[in-house]
Amino acid sequence: MAINTFSTLKTAVADWLDRDDISSAIDNMISLMEARLYTELRVRDMEAALSLTVASGTVTLPTDFIEFKSVYINGSPIQAVEFQSAHWIRANFPQRSSSGKPRYAALDAGTLIFAPYPDSTYSVLGTYYARPTALSVSNETNFLTTKAPDILLYGTLTHSALYLGQDARLPAWLAAYEEALSRLMLAERSERYPSAVPLRATAQ
Repeated sequence: MAINTFSTLKTAVADWLDRDDISSAIDNMISLMEARLYTELRVRDMEAALSLTVASGTVTLPTDFIEFKSVYINGSPIQAVEFQSAHWIRANFPQRSSSGKPRYAALDAGTLIFAPYPDSTYSVLGTYYARPTALSVSNETNFLTTKAPDILLYGTLTHSALYLGQDARLPAWLAAYEEALSRLMLAERSERYPSAVPLRATAQ
């Protein structure tokens, strides 16, 4: 059976565990697997365009935000954003009123704060890693059901031991999960940064 949807993933997990009476528990195992996975995985399929407008010196982060890849202030010229801590910004730029074009930013309670404090309305552009919509009966697929169903299967199985009790297969499942994760990230790096192909000299 191919594992290419939320439903087929649940069926596969139940088959591997030889249990047909823990459907709701498998839902929770999948949720726990996703929570862990998206703290570890950074691939192109998780990238999303960032386009925000600074208002009152802050912007609210997207609800699916995980991590920034690149951020800059739009303009002529564009201004790359350097990240600091919120404490650093408040200590070094205590004036929280119109000061200039922002150069620094910090994550602070679900928002970005800037320094110097913006003297105008600015567009904040770039790329961030977005958390995929959780798999469920109403969202049967995502890029992993297509590209890496083994990550979903082994990752979910690693969470079964805490619910069902110790399972001698746990180390094997964990190793398989980590190998599948590494393989996907290696393929991502190979696609993003392909090795240079040497040119072959032609006869004169």
